[in-house]
Amino acid sequence: MSSDPEQVARTVRAIRDLPGPLVVACSGGGDSIALAALAREARADVVLAHVHHHLRPGAHLDEAAVVAAGASLGVVVRRLHVDPRAIRRDTGGLEAGARHARYTTLTGVCRRLDGALLTAHHAGDHLETVAMRMATGAGLGALDGPRQSIVLDGVTVHRPLRRWWPEQLRAYARERALHYREDPTNTDRARLRNRVRAEVVPAWRGVSSGDALLRSLERVDEDALVLRTLVGRLCGEVLCSTSQHSVTLDRAALRALEPALRRAVVHDACRRIDGLRVTQRFTTEIAEFAGLGGRRVAMEHRGRAEIRDAEVVIARVDDPRAPLPS
Repeated sequence: MSSDPEQVARTVRAIRDLPGPLVVACSGGGDSIALAALAREARADVVLAHVHHHLRPGAHLDEAAVVAAGASLGVVVRRLHVDPRAIRRDTGGLEAGARHARYTTLTGVCRRLDGALLTAHHAGDHLETVAMRMATGAGLGALDGPRQSIVLDGVTVHRPLRRWWPEQLRAYARERALHYREDPTNTDRARLRNRVRAEVVPAWRGVSSGDALLRSLERVDEDALVLRTLVGRLCGEVLCSTSQHSVTLDRAALRALEPALRRAVVHDACRRIDGLRVTQRFTTEIAEFAGLGGRRVAMEHRGRAEIRDAEVVIARVDDPRAPLPS
């Protein structure tokens, strides 16, 4: 396979139009090395940033691949290191801890340079995410993939490769004689994403053209955006008050909604509470209780909801026995 010159030109133009400077998150894998080359083809104010997590043997070889790519492309490489002990302490697990540490470090570099961050999320990543979330019973609101641009900790994050497949990116890198590393953990099928990548995605792509899948993924993104917008507006109408650790909803207005909309609005309200772990079970229970009579209580982990006569109060609590705001 060879890269598509028109696709390369479109991506280069899109990157050239972004405000800079640009920091490319570069793991040393084929996707991010290709992104580094595309960014450099587009402009000169590019920095490669590699985060070393110190979690597995051989990770120094990933760093070496990024340094070599930087030398070949003529761009500066920032080698960044994070404390693995902090990652292991993360209550969300090792993978979530590594991701949090990585993005905290990368956005810190961007702020110092007054730049934006580029990441190499591609169509294959999007398809994997959709398949994984479908396997866990997710609805439409959770099936959209990484957005083209988001703001994270005050830094704009761009994903210019959403219409690229991984084999196209690797072909582009090979054509430019750029060496990249394959993460050995990507072959570990004990991990759900790796199993989906190796088994589900090839089967899916085998029965549908790449263009058709891209169109479907884009429509899911658009429909999910419509749903988020509508639910956000409804939540604003139902919301009585909000603080950092709690929200209060109008129970009568909530009860007037169809059950599916009621669940979606409760979920949106819960997401406004700092540090609250939002689960489908918790939000469904609150929505169901709100539609019934009487006073009720729903609890999960550090979340507590009191369904009162006129209000639904949801809060993050350290002590589940503590009273909620009145």
